[in-house]
Amino acid sequence: AGPVANFLFAILVIAGGALWSGVPDEEPRVGALRPHPVETGLREGDLIRSVAGAPVTSLAELAEISAALPPGDNLPWGVERDGAPMIVPGPRPLSPLIERVNPLSPAHRAGLRPGDVILELNGSPISDFAELRLPVLASEGAPQRLLIWRDGGRLETELTPALTDQPAEGGGFEARWQLGVGAGLPFEPALRRPGLIEAVGIGAERTWSVIALNGSALAHLITGAISHCNVRGVLAMGEVSGATAAQGGGSFVMFLALLSVVIGFMNLLPIPTLDGGHLALYAWEGVRGRAPSPRVTSALMTVGMGLLVGLMLLGLVNDLTC
Repeated sequence: AGPVANFLFAILVIAGGALWSGVPDEEPRVGALRPHPVETGLREGDLIRSVAGAPVTSLAELAEISAALPPGDNLPWGVERDGAPMIVPGPRPLSPLIERVNPLSPAHRAGLRPGDVILELNGSPISDFAELRLPVLASEGAPQRLLIWRDGGRLETELTPALTDQPAEGGGFEARWQLGVGAGLPFEPALRRPGLIEAVGIGAERTWSVIALNGSALAHLITGAISHCNVRGVLAMGEVSGATAAQGGGSFVMFLALLSVVIGFMNLLPIPTLDGGHLALYAWEGVRGRAPSPRVTSALMTVGMGLLVGLMLLGLVNDLTC
């Protein structure tokens, strides 16, 4: 019952968040504008039809075409406003505007914030997020100098990319040099209110994606395909909790939902003392027709407790050394 409660809690929290805050509209419609150093003529409610002549039908397509657009940090956007088509200036769709800073990342420890816009990388001006991502991927961990635009001012910082295991497109994981930031559009997507059934479906889908990702990560961790540094302990958990709480109550509640999924997943592992271990013993009894002897059960419980203690110690060591 424990893991089921964990998963249901996550589904309900995510569904509640979707009902309360809304979900991005399928149409590429402009919501609230984000502060940006590049002049923009976009307005809330605009329906985007094209950028620099490239047609746009969805938000995903808008992000995908950014790197292939003509050079320059100011491009013509074709929009429909109050039913009338017009051309307005605006920044590149995926300019180096930071939408997300990952906890425990070099960017987080260097003080980068959501809303920062990276103007230069190692002294060279950049206008598209790809101009940041690709050099960092090839950096081999060399320090990177950034010029940041923040609230109308400029500041310089230097940070060293970290080699992290990331999900690969074809499945599995691959190690990549990263700063730990995610790019965002120059505006918040317009939101719509989903129905109850759709919201629960969104919660179930995201919960399952976390379960599947953890299962894949565990399998690759056991085989040595990814680093043991992916196992973290209470110190890292506290740092992540503080970082998400600083982003607002909504982010913290979503973090608790994802944490609940991870706890439920771990509790299903076939380790004695966990629910998964008890299920494994019940399966043994069903196959063999009798329960394991008290001596065997006691030995399995001791081994299971040792595994859990070892896992916690590994997480603590990784918190201090990785």
